[in-house]
Order: sequence, then structure tokens, then C-alpha cells
Amino acid sequence: MIAPRDYRELIELLGDPAPFIRPDGTVREAWEEILAPVTLPSPLPLSWRSTDPTTGAPLPPRTVHMVRAHVLVARLLETVLESLYDAGHWGEVREFGGIYCWRSQRGGSKLSVHCWGAAIDLNPSTNQLGTVGNMAPEVIAAFESAGWFWGGRWRRPDPMHFQFCAGSY
Repeated sequence: MIAPRDYRELIELLGDPAPFIRPDGTVREAWEEILAPVTLPSPLPLSWRSTDPTTGAPLPPRTVHMVRAHVLVARLLETVLESLYDAGHWGEVREFGGIYCWRSQRGGSKLSVHCWGAAIDLNPSTNQLGTVGNMAPEVIAAFESAGWFWGGRWRRPDPMHFQFCAGSY
């Protein structure tokens, strides 16, 4: 499968969310039926801390063993992550920052590729938007060799971000 080159191709390949968007801009739960499980080769810590809903106190750090991605890219993502693990580079992936999230692109009005579950953020604490970051070359190479695009190459770098769509359309 070839990654979409623009917004039109993204919708053609991964689906049109427009019929699922409510008047307030949120998405109907039925849209999430596009997601499939991806088992991680080894657990990863979440990059964010949860809080106790009753007290507001921070909860202990959590790890994830499984994530969800678009059904058409889930196996591709799993293969990239397994290749990093098998090559001994899994240690370069230190934290999980998210895949599916219904939101606009940061600083924009278009939907983020995260809305399709076709983008992943890794090591966000050391790879913030607008910085060079320190993403390991082995991680970048693994994703790019599988047809993914790395946000660290954009005009406004986003080195934590990998997506199965060219550019930021």
C-alpha cells in the first residue's frame, strides 16, 4: 500500500470523517470503528500522567502494551515496531505519545492525520514541535523504509511524529 500524498488521497484511502462530525465539531463514536489493535513488541510508558478523577492527585506512570491504529495501517505499524525490536533498537523508543486523537492539526484548521489513526507520536518529551529533537536515526529509517513520513523533515519540525501520509497536506 502506498501512503496518500494529500488530503484527497487520505480520504479516498482511509475514509471520509465528514458524515461522522457532529455540529459541535466532535466525532461520533461510530468513526472509531476504523481502528484496529496493534500489539507492541514490548510495553512503553505513556508520555503523560493521568490524575485520579476524585482527588486530582497524579497517578503512577502507566505503560501500554496495545494501541489502536487505522485498520489499513495497523499491520504496517506493527511490522515497523517489530522490526525495531528485532534489530535491537526498541530501546530508542522510550515513550508513547499517542496515535488516534480527534483534533485539528496544531496551529491549523485541517484535521490531523491522528484523526484517522494513521500517525504516531514517539518520545515526545525530547522531540517537541518546532525543535530538532533527538529521534534515533534507526527509528526514522525503520518508519521511512515502510513508507511512513517523519515530521522532523517538515519546515516546522515535529520530530516525535510519524504518519502514513505525505507532508502535512
